[in-house]
Amino acid sequence: MNTSTVPPIPTPPCAVVRKPWRSSASALAASFALTALASAVSIAEASVTVSANGPGDTYELFSEQLGADPETPDCGHAGRHIAEEWNAELNTHVFAFLAHVDEDDDRCINSDRQRTEVKTASSSPDNLKGTLGETHTYRWNFKLDSGFQPSKSFTHVHQIKGDGGGMPLMTLTPRAGSPNKMELIHNSDSVSLGKVKTVDLEPFMGEWVEVIETSRFDDHGTYNIRITRLRDGLELMSWSSNDIDMWLNDKPFVRPKWGIYRSLTNKSSLRDEKVLFNDFCIAEGDDQCPGDGPGDGEPDVTAIEAETAGLHGQTKVLSKSFMSGGKGLGYIGNGDNWAEFNINAKSADYYPMTLHFTSGDTRTLYWSVNHAGEDSAALNSGGWSKIKTYEDSLFLNAGDNVIRFYNASAWAPDLDKIEFGAPAGGEPPTDGGATTAINLAQGKPVSCTDQEDGNGCSRAVDGDVETRWSAKYFPQTLTVDLGSDARIDALELVAYKDRAYHYVVEVSNAAAGPWTQIVDRNDNVTPGSIDAPNRDEVDAEGRYVRIRVNDANVYEGDWTSLLEFRVFGVPQ
Repeated sequence: MNTSTVPPIPTPPCAVVRKPWRSSASALAASFALTALASAVSIAEASVTVSANGPGDTYELFSEQLGADPETPDCGHAGRHIAEEWNAELNTHVFAFLAHVDEDDDRCINSDRQRTEVKTASSSPDNLKGTLGETHTYRWNFKLDSGFQPSKSFTHVHQIKGDGGGMPLMTLTPRAGSPNKMELIHNSDSVSLGKVKTVDLEPFMGEWVEVIETSRFDDHGTYNIRITRLRDGLELMSWSSNDIDMWLNDKPFVRPKWGIYRSLTNKSSLRDEKVLFNDFCIAEGDDQCPGDGPGDGEPDVTAIEAETAGLHGQTKVLSKSFMSGGKGLGYIGNGDNWAEFNINAKSADYYPMTLHFTSGDTRTLYWSVNHAGEDSAALNSGGWSKIKTYEDSLFLNAGDNVIRFYNASAWAPDLDKIEFGAPAGGEPPTDGGATTAINLAQGKPVSCTDQEDGNGCSRAVDGDVETRWSAKYFPQTLTVDLGSDARIDALELVAYKDRAYHYVVEVSNAAAGPWTQIVDRNDNVTPGSIDAPNRDEVDAEGRYVRIRVNDANVYEGDWTSLLEFRVFGVPQ
């Protein structure tokens, strides 16, 4: 076991002199500290930031500022598991959270896991506890060691939990795999979304990052998180939702937790760890954490990942490690291939827009707002693995706005993400989600009755008409899981070599059925080509869509071969 990077547990000195707080040299890490908890009233009138200020009395600092004692394995492994040390990168003291594989457990309660965490609790001031209808912003910095080894089961470095324990609402979870990942996981007492965002862990390793997380705690709440690398501002992860269950009905309040909370199920793959943290901030309502933008704790920029757009034609999601979140959009343009975003603005005004794009040659990207007007830019990032930005200003109406990116005559650059700023004295717009019918099947999980080697069933929904799903003999069935219930407006089939297949399409709310037939083309004589797919307008709802290909018109062979199976609709 490699323990070389983790120091022994420090022993507090007998006499401690508290040192003045020192701020980070980085503007991105700028923060302030409350040096004393004068009274519950004074704390309730501002955000609270806990910053390291030198070795000694570390537990007491957290207890004083957050109103709750840290949760540690000290009872079974003597010595303190949270220390303060000088960090040359930030030019300030930081907190070091320690976990030892063989010696530590969970507070002498559970031996199958380890916990070193700080939190708020029932003893904390009211402004540090999230109650129904409240908005809270959490902001902090952390650094995983370059050799950090997460568990295959769970290693949480942050949680939002209900008072008294139980399943957390949100967790930020490094997880072992090939490669290792950083996961954002949602659970609730009604609808649990599971892993809502997953990115490679490698860009986090050995790097200081800053996290800004804002939640409105409600059954139909909101959530926004953005993680950036401190040294250059590179975004490593972001995700948001304007309608998410962010409340636990059996809990009086929810609260944040930070530290190392990991499973020992795969103990042999773990090592002793030290995770660095600093500048834990909690802000309620209109209060702001240091560095936040104007408004009620919301960030002053709304970042929307390009891969969340509504897609049409051949435009598809690309997996690129250098892009934000590891994904982006490609194959925009060169015909009726476009991406659409729905943006919600609080007021009619001009809003700053920043496009993050990549292109190895000069390509023109066009965009329109609400299907009116047109603007464009010739863009070149200097390489297909280099990201550059382009800034513009868009006039948005109050309420929902549809922004489309396209090029009718030539290929456009690939898109990484889009950022919207706030007008003077206002707030940035928000991601309004999909309102127009998009291809819901693209990139979704599929199953099929058979497949040819190299032409698997996932190729029927990969957005690429140069790949195909093939299976020998009739009939053959392909089933797509849309991920959630959706309104289904139309279906398209593009057949290999323009064949006119005879088929039916069915829909269901459950994988096991029952199934309802929504398309019957058993007498089809029309070829399903790239330029003119077999298209059927429908009025249906469901999560699972399956197509059964029975045979074909004229074609005398016995192969089912589909280039694309598209399901157009709107998620419910």
